Amino acid sequence: MHYPFEYDQDQDGRLVYILGSCNGAICLATSGRPFDIDYRLCIWNPLTREYKRILANVDVKDRCLRCGFGYDSNNEDYRFVRIFDDLERTGYFKAQVYNLKSDSWTIQSIPYLFPFGGTLCPSVLSDGALHWLGVTTTKETNSEIIVSFDISNERFIDVIGMPNL
Repeated sequence: MHYPFEYDQDQDGRLVYILGSCNGAICLATSGRPFDIDYRLCIWNPLTREYKRILANVDVKDRCLRCGFGYDSNNEDYRFVRIFDDLERTGYFKAQVYNLKSDSWTIQSIPYLFPFGGTLCPSVLSDGALHWLGVTTTKETNSEIIVSFDISNERFIDVIGMPNL
């Protein structure tokens, strides 16, 4: 299959990860280890063979723990979201959002923890929002929730508390 990354896996040792897909576009990453610091991002349309390489923000020095990719129909723009440890505050996380149209990143602190799963847990895209399992830190007691990122508004919200099983 023709895809936009050119490398020899035996020499480079890189792997290709699919981070999400939406409307025929696929968000890809390559990495030597599972989503380490030295990764490359790309949004690719396999039908037209067009692609856009995304430069990762060099200020982010930690690995991505959650990610997501979707389309903002209000602004006709694709968005890639990565969530990572906040190195300034232990136990807190930050989200970085890439906007394809403006080719720019924004960053924000978020009131959630993501203790479930290992490195690189992709989101579930539904009804214009990306979703992950998480824990809220804004209440007196931490509770398991579904964290939702509204792609159009670029806002995080709690969707539902998880029942204790």
